[in-house]
Amino acid sequence: MAKYLPQFGWEPVVFTPENPELMARDEALLHEVSPNLKVWKLPIFEPYNLYKIFTGKRGETVKPGYISDYTDNTGNIHNIHNIHNIHNTRNTRNTRNTHSPPDPTPKQQGGRKESRQPWKERLSLFIRGNFFFPDPRCFWRRPSVRYLVKRLKEEPVDCIITTGPPHSMHLIGKDLHRKTGIPWMADFRDPWTGFYYFKHLKMLPFTVKRHKRAEQAVVSEADIVTVVSPQMRREFLPLNPKKVEVIPNGYDESDFAVEAKRFDGKFTITHTGLFTRDANPDRLWQALAEIVAENEAFAQALNIVLVGQTDNAIKRSVEEAGLLPFCRFVPYVPHLEAVAYQKGANLLLLTLKKEPESKGIITGKLFEYLAAGKPILAIGPVEGDLSEILTECNGGTMHEFEDFEGIKRTILLYFRSFGCDKEWEDSRPQAIAAYSRQNLCGRVSESLNQLFLK
Repeated sequence: MAKYLPQFGWEPVVFTPENPELMARDEALLHEVSPNLKVWKLPIFEPYNLYKIFTGKRGETVKPGYISDYTDNTGNIHNIHNIHNIHNTRNTRNTRNTHSPPDPTPKQQGGRKESRQPWKERLSLFIRGNFFFPDPRCFWRRPSVRYLVKRLKEEPVDCIITTGPPHSMHLIGKDLHRKTGIPWMADFRDPWTGFYYFKHLKMLPFTVKRHKRAEQAVVSEADIVTVVSPQMRREFLPLNPKKVEVIPNGYDESDFAVEAKRFDGKFTITHTGLFTRDANPDRLWQALAEIVAENEAFAQALNIVLVGQTDNAIKRSVEEAGLLPFCRFVPYVPHLEAVAYQKGANLLLLTLKKEPESKGIITGKLFEYLAAGKPILAIGPVEGDLSEILTECNGGTMHEFEDFEGIKRTILLYFRSFGCDKEWEDSRPQAIAAYSRQNLCGRVSESLNQLFLK
């Protein structure tokens, strides 16, 4: 949002770590940053090097969103715990969706029984859950507060925005708010104790209570709390916020000037971004396999493109369904290239996590898919918040994970229009435009104006 806030009369100052742990860099995104943007940086200590030494992964890069993963005897990668990405801002919002963890408990996948987590991984998860409060960015809290209290005396600001997870950013905001009295907006991109990974952290009862107290303090003390979904708002209301508003993730219109990456003559089903094992749409692969066996034209045209890090469990499901000849696995690409793949698809695949809390999750990917102007096949809770936006924008179809017949019907529906001059014109552009980052930034600005004029 630092890109658009100046259009609404607010000059952002970004406070961010000087030396964060990063999995990948996308230098093209630097072009979106104004050369006039003021950025304050402070070194951060993160425990990942210690973790990598302890688990024998020295020299490896920590994946975004995960403190660890391990490989079982089937070659499947198990992601242990989500720690979220690190773009923290003050006086601006970070609308990039953070990635979410899969269920770390052993399950049956693809007919094989997975091995138990190695003891070092189990111990690492326990330490992470109980000693790094509220997350591994905790060591940045006190140095940041000391630095900012001094800096703000020299260069005062009108409002503070903290965005998280990581929730250490909100604790920094709370401390600053108490010490300086500067109005404070706490922006939650994901829930705190209500997020589905929270229950997998092997926390002691004392630690759980500590998180709940901290969550209560942040939500009740912030002058405005913003959340990305109605369900999150409902969950925060019992914590007595002064004001809570729903401002979802969105898309940047300027990204979609890129040329589409097309596969001529192919009915292309595309997924972009991190594709984790607990979002594996087993019934989708089975439905595609059945259509391939029944429909020669479909078999000739099918092209599955999975862009980004794809878990081995998903690759195995694709293989077991006999779909490897139809599938392309594309490694991590810069953001604009991912958008090009989205625009070149005939059908975009979006899957939520197989967790009950997914009803309240609205991924940032949804809005980019909507902006790409291609139909979406979404798999997750049909009564969730994401499904409501999909319906509002007439952007595609939502099915439960086990809805084999419904998924199959939807695929065939879109395939029948494949090759037509007007494949997809049913979306509602005005409804989609409401989720552009520029428009959402206007809503943030309105909230800041109300806060500042109190």
